[in-house]
Amino acid sequence: MDRMTGYAALLVLAGIVLSGIFAPQLAPMNPFEPDMAIRLQPPSMAHLLGTDALGRDLLSRMLYGGRSALLLSLVSTLLALGIGTLVGMLAGYFGGRTDAALTTLTNIFQGIPGISFMVAVAGFVGPSVTGLLLALVAGSWAGFSRIVRAEVMQRAAEPYVEQLRVLGCSDGRIILFHLLPALGGTLLVLGTLRLGRGVLAVAGLSFLGLGVQPPTPDWSTMISDAMLYYRQAPHLIIVPGAAIILLVSSLNLVGQMLHRRLDVRQEAGG
Repeated sequence: MDRMTGYAALLVLAGIVLSGIFAPQLAPMNPFEPDMAIRLQPPSMAHLLGTDALGRDLLSRMLYGGRSALLLSLVSTLLALGIGTLVGMLAGYFGGRTDAALTTLTNIFQGIPGISFMVAVAGFVGPSVTGLLLALVAGSWAGFSRIVRAEVMQRAAEPYVEQLRVLGCSDGRIILFHLLPALGGTLLVLGTLRLGRGVLAVAGLSFLGLGVQPPTPDWSTMISDAMLYYRQAPHLIIVPGAAIILLVSSLNLVGQMLHRRLDVRQEAGG
């Protein structure tokens, strides 16, 4: 991937994020107000992306729908990254029985099929944003934990850590002020790459009715609601589907760019 592709992906991602943040100012119409007289209209000057089955402006709903896709993916990624980082650091730093117990727990969660586990958790809690977040976090923290554990084990064996102990630094201080900052680049890359998968997971669960509930605008629920009208109004599926693909692709490309930069910096430092 060349540099221009990465910057283009970053520009697209910034555009999606800003359009979601400023959706109230950018939306030309009320995304919640139905008008059955103009239902299922194709794109036109009055409605640039057409209208849905209830006559709501699709462009307005698209702008608002990007909010839920990004926000839910971001929150779930931050929570999973936080839990995975905590577990991985404790296991990698203390080792011994602590490592064995936490690694066993991690292996149990990682051995469960991801999407099946998330559907089971979301189904048990019920169709809600809370259930969706719980399912996403429970199904993804273990992957972070294993990577962080390996990084911490490697860094904890370096001479400077033993020197800090000799100087009287507590384990908590070493972890918080020396090991955790050293993992900043790795955590940033992991989080960015996870965001793309998070968007797809949110879309899949919401499509199944286990996530964002109508009438809240959401790209995946918009696709689900449009399944009955795909012949009459294919734009109702094409537009939100293209937006999901564009968002996931831009996140993955930005993550790859950050990963490449981190590798270059580590090689230069080594």
